[in-house]
Amino acid sequence: MGEVVEFPVHGRTLQQTESWIVKTCMKGGLTREMALEVAAEYKPIHEILFDMEKSKLSIPPEAALSDQQVAAIMPAVRDLYLGQLSRAAHIIVGLLAREKLRS
Repeated sequence: MGEVVEFPVHGRTLQQTESWIVKTCMKGGLTREMALEVAAEYKPIHEILFDMEKSKLSIPPEAALSDQQVAAIMPAVRDLYLGQLSRAAHIIVGLLAREKLRS
């Protein structure tokens, strides 16, 4: 379970993410049953995390950016935000999997 793998977020459904979790956990030494438990434990966390992704991002007025500048940087800001959420999700899945290995 020391391998670094990229968490699949961009354009993925929860079902695809759960499938990825099961495959990754099984490669890491968990049984299919244990991997399914990790995916089930992760599901409510995913829903909470990625509900945040749907929230409206805004640039503070103090930044004094024009609408054109804001429009230019928002895709990068959203990607950065989504990257942070996926990193958090990845860590959570890893911790859940580690706990299964220890039990």
